[in-house]
Amino acid sequence: MKILHIIDNLSLGGAQTLVRGIFDCQQENKDIFLFSLREKNIKIEINHSNVFNFCSTKKYSFLPLKKIKEIIRKEKIDVLHCHLFRSYIFAYLLKIFYFPKIKIIIHEHGQIFEKNIFYKIFLLITNKKIDLFIACSHATRKLLIKFLPKLNKKIEVLHNFVDLDYFNIDNKIDTSLDREKLGLDKDDFVFGFAARIIKRKGWKNLLMAFQGVVKYKPNCKLLIAGDGKDKGRLLKFIEKNNLGNNVYFLGYISDMCWFYSLIDCFIIPSHFEPMGITEMEAQSMGVPVIASNVDGLNEIVSNNENGLLFEVGNVSDLLEKIRFVCEDEVLRNKLIKNGLESVSLYSLSGYLEKLKKIYG
Repeated sequence: MKILHIIDNLSLGGAQTLVRGIFDCQQENKDIFLFSLREKNIKIEINHSNVFNFCSTKKYSFLPLKKIKEIIRKEKIDVLHCHLFRSYIFAYLLKIFYFPKIKIIIHEHGQIFEKNIFYKIFLLITNKKIDLFIACSHATRKLLIKFLPKLNKKIEVLHNFVDLDYFNIDNKIDTSLDREKLGLDKDDFVFGFAARIIKRKGWKNLLMAFQGVVKYKPNCKLLIAGDGKDKGRLLKFIEKNNLGNNVYFLGYISDMCWFYSLIDCFIIPSHFEPMGITEMEAQSMGVPVIASNVDGLNEIVSNNENGLLFEVGNVSDLLEKIRFVCEDEVLRNKLIKNGLESVSLYSLSGYLEKLKKIYG
């Protein structure tokens, strides 16, 4: 069986991380192909010979359709595995006009959580032509069924994975010199946040909480990794509220093992999160996690077991959880131990076995 993965772009995001893992670990598998519909400023690298990028930055162009048709015919593709909304549209058009027997799998990474009326109209119109949906969490599946009850029998839940060969405590790096170069002292307790810098990732709630943190514990520092449309607003907030001595914006980081090695605790304050990946990466590196108590994240993080959960958007609650982690070494060790155990359930090898069964 030959599978063509189609994705909107190969920039930053959970879908891109998953696709990279699938292809990087199967470099000898010549029956899988990847087509990216457009380019963006930041592009991740994927080590596989069957990766195709359409050299355009235009979001609404249908020019990639011709190239995908050529690949399907030449390679005799059986399945289109689609990631992100734009790829769904292309797959639907290909099936309607050119390849009526091709199988379409829609990988729902969280679009259903967003207020996108065009996406929901698309699902209403096209769902009969879609053979299967993959939901990245039970929360995602629940929302899909709530919107379209008839999808019940066409949805498989496949949780995101973490590459435990790369993200593991044995790969932790000695970053004492790097911390010194960043201006961190030896006794600083360092928190980390890594995500696209957009509103729903909760960056503002985190910075508001940190305003309170530094008042009672000035040796607490925060490292922020990522990029996004809110970057300017984030930097202005740091400057306006005099957080520059405690909050360090690092921008896009390609080596996340290095980032997790720098920090003592990871925070994921998302307003909603279909499942997430970074919290599992942190756990697998032996870093305790604080996360917002939202569906999707709370499938992975259990409060006071393998992490701490706080009420979404509640700055005071987040501040309290930060204080707990700073002051309670016994709690930290418990969260680290349980996190390492729970994250083992989400290995890349296990993910690929489940994916093969889904393809049938």
